[in-house]
Amino acid sequence: MDSLTALYRINIRPKKWYHCIFFHFLDVAVVNSWLLYRKDCDLSKIRQKDQLSLLQFKAEIAACLCHQGKTEIRKRGRPSLSQVQLDIEVKKKRPNAAPVPVQEIRRDETGHCPTFTEKRGCCKKPNCVGIPKVMCTKCKVRLCFTPSPNCFMEFHK
Repeated sequence: MDSLTALYRINIRPKKWYHCIFFHFLDVAVVNSWLLYRKDCDLSKIRQKDQLSLLQFKAEIAACLCHQGKTEIRKRGRPSLSQVQLDIEVKKKRPNAAPVPVQEIRRDETGHCPTFTEKRGCCKKPNCVGIPKVMCTKCKVRLCFTPSPNCFMEFHK
């Protein structure tokens, strides 16, 4: 554990002694979660070269934490998105459209609860023309929540 935490230690020299303890525990928690990730990958028979290294794992955690709460990522250059992502981009460009959260937040399966609102709005799922009164509490987007077009579940999976 000590050798793994020493590889990519958080290099902050705080003025308070208890901050050092906090950052050490944060390093230990990330290394433990990476070890669990590797164990889960081995059980799932994922090849060694397809698994994330400790540095990549920490970078993914940092990127997700940086994008937490942000609604839109602006990239330069030509987009290389799937068809679903392209359809979401088209829906974003409509006037008065609510922003769609990033994929990591949208698909994390925690805290997404449907709530009914007074006003109706356009459904954010691509190729859906519904005008629901249901909104996701975490993403703040309107989605159809009916038995046949269950856009709420499909949007978050």
